[in-house]
Amino acid sequence: MTGRFDLVIRLRTNEPSQTLNAVEEIRRVKGVASTQTAISLRNVSSNERGSRSEQPLAYTLVKVRGALGSVLQKVRSFPNLVEAHIIPGEFDLVASFRGRDQDEVMETSVERINNISGVSASETLMSWSPSTSLE
Repeated sequence: MTGRFDLVIRLRTNEPSQTLNAVEEIRRVKGVASTQTAISLRNVSSNERGSRSEQPLAYTLVKVRGALGSVLQKVRSFPNLVEAHIIPGEFDLVASFRGRDQDEVMETSVERINNISGVSASETLMSWSPSTSLE
């Protein structure tokens, strides 16, 4: 990741106790300085089609002022949306996007987020896959 986070881990469970246990394990990993957990209150959209793990992936955290519904409708229209979730906390929405390269992700989605009426701020984390081990 680039940005204020080094790693995003996506847990898939409907059990809060499993989430808590996983976060506690992550916090015990040597080298983990801090964590921040966001729990999805509602899955907003998913356009993921098969595995595209080699393509760049960006996570955009969005603060919304006003009607969340209209912001979600606009985000759903972005062609490379993977998924979006309403989350509690500092941000209101997290959305992930894929593209052929980082420029495509930035141009077709991330740069457009701040142009949506009602978006007051956003932060994007761009993921990358290192070609060598990060030990």
